[in-house]
Amino acid sequence: MGEMGMGRPARLAPWMVAIGMGALVAGCTVGPDYVRPTLDLGGTFPSAPPRDASGPATATETAGWWRALGDPALTQVIERALAANADLEAAAARVAQSRAELTGVKALALPIGQAGAAALHGSDSARSPEGQLLSQFRAPLESDLYAGGLAVTWETDLFGKIRRGREARAAQAQMDVHELQATRVAVAAQTARVYVILRGLQQRRAILRRRLVAAERALTLTQRRAVEGEGAGLYVRQAEAQVASLRAALPVIDAAIAQSIDSLDVLQGQPLGTSRSLLSGPPILPVGLAARVVDAPAAVVARRPDVAAAERAVAAANAGIGVAVAEYYPQVSLAGLAGLSSTQSAHLLDSNAGLWAGGAAVQWRLLDWGRIGADVAAAKGRKAEALAVYRRTAETAAAEIDVALAQLQASAERSRRIDDLTLSVARARAIADRAHAVGETTLAPGLEAEDRLCAAEDERVQAQVTALQASIDLYRALGGV
Repeated sequence: MGEMGMGRPARLAPWMVAIGMGALVAGCTVGPDYVRPTLDLGGTFPSAPPRDASGPATATETAGWWRALGDPALTQVIERALAANADLEAAAARVAQSRAELTGVKALALPIGQAGAAALHGSDSARSPEGQLLSQFRAPLESDLYAGGLAVTWETDLFGKIRRGREARAAQAQMDVHELQATRVAVAAQTARVYVILRGLQQRRAILRRRLVAAERALTLTQRRAVEGEGAGLYVRQAEAQVASLRAALPVIDAAIAQSIDSLDVLQGQPLGTSRSLLSGPPILPVGLAARVVDAPAAVVARRPDVAAAERAVAAANAGIGVAVAEYYPQVSLAGLAGLSSTQSAHLLDSNAGLWAGGAAVQWRLLDWGRIGADVAAAKGRKAEALAVYRRTAETAAAEIDVALAQLQASAERSRRIDDLTLSVARARAIADRAHAVGETTLAPGLEAEDRLCAAEDERVQAQVTALQASIDLYRALGGV
């Protein structure tokens, strides 16, 4: 017993040395540590409204922005789209894949254990050298072997190759999460835009019907007053042309309405025709929202999911440099085996049936004709590319926000001017109606005023749709969902 107790420490000494070396250098991680790049986008947005303007300023405040528009149907179609849109389902699947791959990469840093057992029966050839030797000693040619045990291998991450790989995969998984969020922003904004366009078309169709009725009445009146002569015929032909033009516009606007409804169904991941009953009610346009942006452009842009995804791509590329640099250094792996082996099953559990083995292996590329250097240079190039894409994405995002702010203010001003125009035309029509009622004029001035009022109302609806789209674009540019 004493001899065995003295012998084992000597045999385990290489294990102890290898494990101790691993513990000493476990904190050594080659390659550059990641530093988040800074953005210089100026101190303010040139087109930002005054600081006291109402509306959301941060991603938290822009969450669920469509609910503030006060349109239950709009809220329903957007929330359906966010729940069942095919693009979102694909992006969510990519997130699930990334998380599974990250779990696999994390497992690379842990020991791998394998258990096994075997029962073998075999016979040597009597003509083979071994068989002839066994025959001389009258030993049986047939034999049995029973074995079982546990084998453990561990690739020690002495220079951080696995850690850098895990860092890169984690950044890529985070990038996929941000891209999912960016897809949600795009789907919500696109759904809202299509909905607003649809409601505008429905309102314009109702106005077109009113305008057509007025044109048909004017045509009838002109025909009644027509007399022989070229001039009277001209007025009739002009009235007929107006009616024909308005009637021709109806199927065009009907086709646009049908297309918008189908687009909403596709965005919601629903069968075609699902939204028709929902959108058959009064075509009411939502009320647009203003927005304030009080933070500096860099802070606002950093909250956008597409910018955050681009930043995570830089982090992943930076970790890739460490993975490449780690190839310059040796890779050390440890292995161990413990088990039982016997030619007779009855003796498999005897104390003398035990076996064990252990050791360490080192692999070191000393001659590769510059391959590692090329891999490191390529990794650095990928980081430089990712950094340029990140900066371009941030600059584009800042420009989109500023453009949306400018368009929102311009469209709001245009809507106010058209409201004034519509009010003036409505007053003129009221005056014409009163004059006709007391017999001062014929019906013609009133019908002409009705036509001008319908045209003004149609222009007002288009201005409202443009203003709403500008509002939606601003929330999308701010990354709100």
